[in-house]
Amino acid sequence: MRRMRGISSAVLLDQVLTLLSAKKITITHIDATIIAQKPKIAPYREQIRLNISRLLTLPKESVNIKATTEETLGFTGRMEGLKAICIATCIAQS
Repeated sequence: MRRMRGISSAVLLDQVLTLLSAKKITITHIDATIIAQKPKIAPYREQIRLNISRLLTLPKESVNIKATTEETLGFTGRMEGLKAICIATCIAQS
């Protein structure tokens, strides 16, 4: 969508949190995998973890960040971009 081009991921996350809050759903844990040939994520992993923890108001122990490559396969392997896969554990409040 063009209207989303260049939008801050923090803005998108805030919109998602607003929707979840309206449904009384709380995120309790995040497990994310970043897929990229470059840059290497290891030097940034802890900062990414802390940023996600802060944005979601979760303890940093509830945020897991991993990284991998696709061994030159696809657009990430050709270094044309990167992608992330994220699993969020949530609880619904009654």
